Amino acid sequence: MNSKLKIQYPSSEFPPPPAISLEIPDNWKMMTVSGALLGAIKIHDEQCFSANVIATWSREDIDSSIDEIAAGIEAELSSKQDSKLLGSGDEDLGGNPMRGRAAVFIDEVAGTIAQFHMVVLIKRETYSDLVHLTGTVGGDRLENDYPELRNIMTSLGTE
Repeated sequence: MNSKLKIQYPSSEFPPPPAISLEIPDNWKMMTVSGALLGAIKIHDEQCFSANVIATWSREDIDSSIDEIAAGIEAELSSKQDSKLLGSGDEDLGGNPMRGRAAVFIDEVAGTIAQFHMVVLIKRETYSDLVHLTGTVGGDRLENDYPELRNIMTSLGTE
C-alpha cells in the first residue's frame, strides 16, 4: 500500500513571505502589481511618468550571498540601453545585510528613467528570504521625486 505525504503552504516547512511595510506620503497611493507583495505610485495632476516603488520577494538558499545578488542587479542595470550607474550603498536593516544599486537608462516606452534597487537578505534556519524594492522615477522628475522615493524605500520595515 502506498502512503502519501501531504505538503501544504503556508506551513512550518513552507512559511509565507516575511511581513513588510513602507511608509508613503499623502501624495502617493497604493497600487497592485502582478507578482509584487505591495506597490505605491505618486499621484500627479499632469501627464508624466509617475514615480513608483514595488516590493517583491523570493525564497533563497541558506548559502545565498547578498553581494552576489547585488552584483546580479548591477549587471542587469548595466545591460540597459545607455545605462549609467549612479551609485551603490551597503547597510544593515535590523541586523540583516542590505544592498542598494542605482542607474539611469533609456526605456523604450518611458524614455529616460532612474531606477533604484534595494535588497535585504533575511537569514532563517534553513533558508533565506530576499526582499527586493525597486523604485523608478522619470528622468525629467528625478530632482523632484527622488527625495520622496528614497524616504519611502528607506522606511522599509520587516518582521
